[in-house]
Amino acid sequence: MKHKHAEVIQEYINGKECECWSKSINDWHPISSLSAFDFCEKVRIKPEPKPDIELFSKVYNHENGIAYITHAITIKEFKFNLKLIFDGETNELKSSEVIK
Repeated sequence: MKHKHAEVIQEYINGKECECWSKSINDWHPISSLSAFDFCEKVRIKPEPKPDIELFSKVYNHENGIAYITHAITIKEFKFNLKLIFDGETNELKSSEVIK
């Protein structure tokens, strides 16, 4: 009889990081041994993290004292003065940098 998690177990044996769903913490946690598969209701291969997103923009001060910002885009070739880094998983702003 085939184990209910046979495909994921094979990936674990081949070196992939695998995770087990925990009802008590309501989240995925790493599997650290083959025997853990016997106690997990749901398992998965740990997903690859989404890469951070870099956006570039131009901020300038208009003559009336109001700051303007151009649309933030991913193209680096233009003369931008602001770089924004967003987390690829949460889309939250992680950092900003003034480019001189």
